[in-house]
Amino acid sequence: MPSLGREVNSNLLNHSRIVIAYEPVWAIGTGKVATAAQAQEVHADTRKYISSAVSPAVAENTRIIYGGSVTASNCKELSAFTFSAMYSSRS
Repeated sequence: MPSLGREVNSNLLNHSRIVIAYEPVWAIGTGKVATAAQAQEVHADTRKYISSAVSPAVAENTRIIYGGSVTASNCKELSAFTFSAMYSSRS
């Protein structure tokens, strides 16, 4: 996550504007969806990294968005965990 660290550090004075959006590379264009546990693990790892690279306060307040094929049929499972946000790249 070195590039993430550079982005977060370069925006340190204005960290409230940082939003991290991700989709697993294996899910892009495949219709495959991460499980809620997989998405939660990525959120936790990302916050842990930001906490050590920048600060715990920035890690806690950074918005992290999972956007890999969230649909009406899988949003209940994905929302079972506490995420910063979810969005659907599908219309």
